[in-house]
Amino acid sequence: MEAAMDLMRRMPPGSTEMALNALLSLLPDHSLDLLSQVDLPLQVCMDKENNKEYILCEYNRDADSYRSPWSNIYEPPLEDGTVPSDEMRNLEIEANEVFSVYRDQYYEGGVSSVYIWEDEDESFIACFLIKKDGQGKRGHMQIGSWDAIHVIQVAQMKLSMKLSVVRPAFTSVLLFYVN
Repeated sequence: MEAAMDLMRRMPPGSTEMALNALLSLLPDHSLDLLSQVDLPLQVCMDKENNKEYILCEYNRDADSYRSPWSNIYEPPLEDGTVPSDEMRNLEIEANEVFSVYRDQYYEGGVSSVYIWEDEDESFIACFLIKKDGQGKRGHMQIGSWDAIHVIQVAQMKLSMKLSVVRPAFTSVLLFYVN
């Protein structure tokens, strides 16, 4: 497993998915570890109900379906898919609206999604995702993409209702080709 992870760290982002599929076929007993530790380039899907794009990732996946943050519906349809509680869903809707404005102003476009769910220990986890593709507008870049994954766990302190512990984790995947 250590050698597989070492190999994945050395792969260019454009070859990650192919390399991961090869490793999964070679090491089926380690598939859960590989899938949870390797960040693939983010994929985008269209929410048919709201006509808005959203990002596919492990944080909105249940079986082979992905939940849209806009409609809370799984595609392909999944009857018993996990959905956030009403409180977390309202927070998720608001976070998507705010983060969409931030993405437009800071990244000048792209796609963003926010997914929020409750953790086992009375905390919640939020995943903020941005995917930005570009083509040669500035400098010498021919084509490229920027994938940003921010996962934040927020736990309320037991002694105080006003203090929280925040644990962030960030991943960025950059892929670009230059002249």
